[in-house]
Amino acid sequence: SKANIVCPCAESQKQCDVLDYTTTGQKSNVTTQCVNQGVKCPCGKNTLTCADPNDAEDDICEPKYSGTLLNSCPRPCTPEQEAAGNKTCTQTNLRDNGDFISETISCVRPANCLPGQNMQK
Repeated sequence: SKANIVCPCAESQKQCDVLDYTTTGQKSNVTTQCVNQGVKCPCGKNTLTCADPNDAEDDICEPKYSGTLLNSCPRPCTPEQEAAGNKTCTQTNLRDNGDFISETISCVRPANCLPGQNMQK
């Protein structure tokens, strides 16, 4: 029915669009899954399941790989860490030609937040 195409899940469930990645970090497939309310949506193939700092009810699904590099979950500072003088540091790594390789998000002292590969401050 048309309703099943638009809303494939039961009323007591929520719809999850599950994204799969290749072993080089490229998007490869999206499937729809239904999970019970209150259950976190699953992550797809070749992903990291990372806590969503803005939503305890959900996770963020990151590609496990960027090219040949293994990714890690983003780790932004908590308010307590920021109050202690740390800052959220985003490092973007690029190839010599400017193509994206990877990005890391961590909580460090401002002096320790260095530019990523082929980036300048």
